[in-house]
Amino acid sequence: MRDIPAEVAAGRTALPPTIPPLLRLGETAGRAKSPGVGIARMTWLFRLVRLYPAPAAIVALIVVAAALHFASHHELSRWPAGLAIAIGAVPLVRDNVNSVRRGRYALDYIAFLAIGLSLVTANELVGAVIALMVVGGGAIEDYGVRRARRSLRLLEDRIPREALLLEPDGSTREVPIDDVAVGSLVVVRHGEVLPLDGELVTGEAIVDESSLTGEPFLIDKAPGDLVRSGTVNLGQSLTVRSSRPASESTYRRILKLVEEAQHQTTPMVRLADRYGVVFTILTIALAAGAWLVSDSLDRALAVLVVATPCPLILAPPIALMGGVNRAAREKVIVKRFAALEVLSRLDALIFDKTGTLTMGRPELAAVEIAPDAALSEDEAVGMAAAIERHSLHSIAKAIVEAAKARGVEQPAAHGVREVIGEGIEAQIDDRLVRLGRASASQAGITVGMTIDEAPAAVFLLEDRLKPNGEAVLQRLAGLGIDLTIATGDRRAPAERAAARLGTPIAIEAECTPEAKTVIIRRRQQAGETVGMVGDGINDAPALAQADVGLVFTHEEQTAASEAADVVLLAGDLESVWTAVSIARQSVGVARQAILIGMTLSGVAMLLAAAGLVLPLAGAFLQEAIDVTVILYALRATVGSAPPRAEPALAPG
Repeated sequence: MRDIPAEVAAGRTALPPTIPPLLRLGETAGRAKSPGVGIARMTWLFRLVRLYPAPAAIVALIVVAAALHFASHHELSRWPAGLAIAIGAVPLVRDNVNSVRRGRYALDYIAFLAIGLSLVTANELVGAVIALMVVGGGAIEDYGVRRARRSLRLLEDRIPREALLLEPDGSTREVPIDDVAVGSLVVVRHGEVLPLDGELVTGEAIVDESSLTGEPFLIDKAPGDLVRSGTVNLGQSLTVRSSRPASESTYRRILKLVEEAQHQTTPMVRLADRYGVVFTILTIALAAGAWLVSDSLDRALAVLVVATPCPLILAPPIALMGGVNRAAREKVIVKRFAALEVLSRLDALIFDKTGTLTMGRPELAAVEIAPDAALSEDEAVGMAAAIERHSLHSIAKAIVEAAKARGVEQPAAHGVREVIGEGIEAQIDDRLVRLGRASASQAGITVGMTIDEAPAAVFLLEDRLKPNGEAVLQRLAGLGIDLTIATGDRRAPAERAAARLGTPIAIEAECTPEAKTVIIRRRQQAGETVGMVGDGINDAPALAQADVGLVFTHEEQTAASEAADVVLLAGDLESVWTAVSIARQSVGVARQAILIGMTLSGVAMLLAAAGLVLPLAGAFLQEAIDVTVILYALRATVGSAPPRAEPALAPG
């Protein structure tokens, strides 16, 4: 891996922009000072009218009706107001009839009654404003959805629509990526985004995978290595053999997960429907009471007009959709809306150890030289690496990588012989150097080295913790979430990992996949909401059993990804904190929006019942409440990234 060079960070390469909203914001600021700002605003207004013609028509008719009404042309004002009611009533009647046929409750019943009463009481202008509420509410919801889905569109825009296909005769031609067959050769030039998953065929490559993993490193790729769609080629032109159709590529699957999540119905939305029934009954009762006490249908109409159910209808989906897309920007893919709600109220979080809390691969931690051995640590590592580079064992790879990291010289090894389960040996400078089989100890994994049968060194390897793990777990514990390690490993390594984390965490060792599901089920039966964080296929049963499953994705581990509700594309534990933080913020915003809206609506209803709010004024007041709630719910979409977890400071 390489650190991203300054020219990349400064944007002087062919990397596609990753923050178009910020760029557009800057461009907008620049345009605001230009003479053509009026033209730009008119263009935006015309575009809005084309997108939402019905609300635009109703607004125009209301303006005409209001002008005639306040000019004392009451009879004439009824015609444009009536036409506005007709435009708004058509979708309202259709939706209510469909809900009755399906045996479902609809929150628009109140608006239906209010329009009917406005016609009975000859308050057509009030009915027109209610019609604007119905049609405009749908338009505002659509606008909120469009804003919430902006992240998905930005993700989609990163992928090229065409690929440069390499023909057998050496020529190239551009074809749609959906037409590229598996096994075809595709040329990817410097600075281009890889359009497909495949195997690198020619030359070494330098690839920026930050769009998938969030890691700020450039990855070296050699022929035969897997390269994934959505990553960026920062080296020379390369040739890739397609391994999957475009529809099944890594990047397309990520987009599909985000899109599917946006169409989910959440428990919070269903809860809003249930509250809506109570709200409707209370509203009708209050309107009837106001009419009976005052003998005025106008008061009943005013109560119905200000009784807006929009906070219940719009706030949850807008806020949660915003949370899903904010999470996507942070490399956290939420597959279902309901996962955000569950994450926001977790009681317990269970972690797999290897590959989840740890890096999932052994690393050289220490070298102990035998008292009688006349060699240094670097010499021992160099000799071991000279032999181990001929082995495919993960321990061998760790020693070879340690030698490269230290920059030590590796002498020539001859007559290398490996016996599976016993070790590997070779001749170095006419001496027999043998590395024994790896064994577990209280300190970790040890490998002994002998020279001419005499003890020479012991290499201590351990599976290192992921960066910032201690800080992340401290933050999670600070939220009142109970933490547990459930691992198939022995208790001693699990206890060492827990001790290094520095956070109180329970340990369940030597767990089979079935045992992990039993642990989760037992806590669920005790009434707890349980989350599971894993990374491997063996975690799939536990991920499925948990109320919410989070998985660190790997290309080959589709079973775990399918079983999980949340896919963590970045490899660090910060992703877990990000997912929980965004979930809590999004659900909090939804609840706050509902509370604000229902409180304002309740106060307005009481004022209307007391005769302090007239029907026409109440109609405009209701619109203001709706807009306030929707704008507040959009905070979940535009919120900044959660702060990174940092270790808690000791008191004093």
